[in-house]
Amino acid sequence: MSGLFPTVVVASDLRSLKDRINPQVSLVDAIVQRTASLDAATRGEWQAFAAQWREFFGSDGFLTSSQMDAGQALERKLRDLKSVLSSQCPGVPSPAPKRDVPFLPTWVTPNLVREQKTRIGPRVRDVGRKAAQAPGLEEGVRRAWAEFHHAWSAFESEAEEWTHGAAQWMNALAFEDVLPEWEDAIAMASAGFAAPAPAPAETWFPPARGVAPGLPVPAASAGTSTSAGSGAAVLAIGAAVLVVGVVLLKGSHPS
Repeated sequence: MSGLFPTVVVASDLRSLKDRINPQVSLVDAIVQRTASLDAATRGEWQAFAAQWREFFGSDGFLTSSQMDAGQALERKLRDLKSVLSSQCPGVPSPAPKRDVPFLPTWVTPNLVREQKTRIGPRVRDVGRKAAQAPGLEEGVRRAWAEFHHAWSAFESEAEEWTHGAAQWMNALAFEDVLPEWEDAIAMASAGFAAPAPAPAETWFPPARGVAPGLPVPAASAGTSTSAGSGAAVLAIGAAVLVVGVVLLKGSHPS
């Protein structure tokens, strides 16, 4: 934001920037940590950036426009890393196109800032609805989005001021620029969800013919011996019936 006439920056502007970027870093960091296939050089570069970001995020001190510049530089670095990580770490969104920020400070009225907030707000809430309706959305993504949404809500409710209107206006546009990335992150995390398989039911076998359900089924001795034995018994009974029939038949005629 540096220029011939630096844009006025107040504490809330810097806080909005930090709160906007931090959930993005948290999201990517969690994905990087669980991606075992990431090469060591890229992992090391990310870890160095994450440490630098954490130090910046937790820093306090005298607020100047140079701190805002430092935060925007880290945001650009984050975009560059996303470009690399998105192809190696499933779930990391590719950076969305970012509009050019004017070099010279822009004279912005409170009405212009409010118009931007009014235009962007419905888009943020639409992404929030997608997150709420996404089946099985990973909890880490849900928490990161909730943090980002909270940052937007705090920024949206902030009073628009003449003194630092340009900084507010550029923060509003930066919130909008990253929304497509959140949509992608939510969609990818939802698509990767697999519903747990139902618990296997107890194996059920139909009862043997002639055995009432619920009663134990006689065990076969081995192989097909039970079937063979049953067949032999049937043949024996049939032969006996045939013999009796023949005897009776003979007895019915005189000799």
